[in-house]
Amino acid sequence: MLGALFRYSKTCPQLMIMPVRTSVFTNVTAQDLWKTITSVSNAGAKRGRAKRRGATKFKDLNIGQRIGQGKSNMQWPGLNAPVLQGRDVVPITEKPPDPTHQERLLEVRNRLDRFRRLSIPPSERGFTGGSPAGKSLGQPDSLNEVTFENFDSRLVEFKTLQRTIGKIGRKKFTSAFVAVGNGKGLVGYGKALTQDAQHSLQKAKLTASRQLLYIPICDGHTIFHDFYEPYFFTKVRCEKRPPGYGLRCHRIIALLCKLIGIKDMYAKIDGAINAQNMTKAFIRGLLKQKTYQDWANEKQLHLVEYRPENDYFPRLLASPNNGRPARTSLEIDPDEDLDFERLCFEGRTLDRRQTGEQYEPWYATKEKTRYGWYKYLRRRHWETVQETATVERLARMDEKRYESYYRYPDEYHTDVLKQLKQRLPRVWYPRV
Repeated sequence: MLGALFRYSKTCPQLMIMPVRTSVFTNVTAQDLWKTITSVSNAGAKRGRAKRRGATKFKDLNIGQRIGQGKSNMQWPGLNAPVLQGRDVVPITEKPPDPTHQERLLEVRNRLDRFRRLSIPPSERGFTGGSPAGKSLGQPDSLNEVTFENFDSRLVEFKTLQRTIGKIGRKKFTSAFVAVGNGKGLVGYGKALTQDAQHSLQKAKLTASRQLLYIPICDGHTIFHDFYEPYFFTKVRCEKRPPGYGLRCHRIIALLCKLIGIKDMYAKIDGAINAQNMTKAFIRGLLKQKTYQDWANEKQLHLVEYRPENDYFPRLLASPNNGRPARTSLEIDPDEDLDFERLCFEGRTLDRRQTGEQYEPWYATKEKTRYGWYKYLRRRHWETVQETATVERLARMDEKRYESYYRYPDEYHTDVLKQLKQRLPRVWYPRV
């Protein structure tokens, strides 16, 4: 808005116009002007009005514009043109008008209102959409002319912390835990704690790339043997699997396996599910692995494998190569433990819960509560989908597939056969 001051001269009466080039649009920044229509009061923000749909959003009107370009289409050396062209100084010139300049500018501004969902590849989405954990951070930075080709870094854990400082009060920090690997046996992990989130990611990735460990891979796809490794309140149990089995384990363990190059493995987590403790326990267990040759040299025996799919045909895996011959049956102590599974678990005996074996609850085995348990089974049997299949199995007398044949008397089978002849739809468990 332009104002005017009027002044008259006595000697030469004339009208002088002095423009006043001050207004709200020249004294207030664009950010403050946008704040007048986009801001919400403190009381409204507490009630969720600040995040409502359809609210006016801030637009950066400087997008699409460059200093020196406008409707007049002038050439200004140093702004939109070089100052020198060879040895000659570029003069200020006026170019022909560009009729599409204003249309392109409006198109860029209208594009700011449209919401476009970014398309992220599945390998870079991470574990969940609300957390950056599991996402790729790219290749680590090179150091001393050493480039980390074919390496990838993944964010294992990212969290925000607060510390209370005497003079400042509460201060926020970000903690990042990153793992780095090349898929060929090299892996490393690092942790960083800084105030800036981006700086913590870069520092953790740098720390992980400086602490690489080599882990051998059996046959290029799995681990050498089963192992059980505890770390504080977290216990990791890993089992070897054949090709094509895949990775059936916790998502953090699967992420580490992909960075290392392990393709087939089963893992079970017991105890606390802590990302850093799981990583350290798994890496420690892999480092404690012994190759087939190590087992043969340690026991001074031949290591032979028997598999049911090969009709238990013996396959020699390793023989002692330390200059001494293998021990004979007379030299082996009868009390020496040669069970390979117990040797891998270092003498630990895993219970049924750790091995995943199904077992009956205590109230199904005790004499006092056994009657009520079977009464409950009889009441709920009609809801199961196995009712018709039970009658058919009994009609075929498929005793091996029907475990209740060994639990209930033979009179029950005769009753069921009678019901089958009469085509009664419902089968009941006998009274116990």
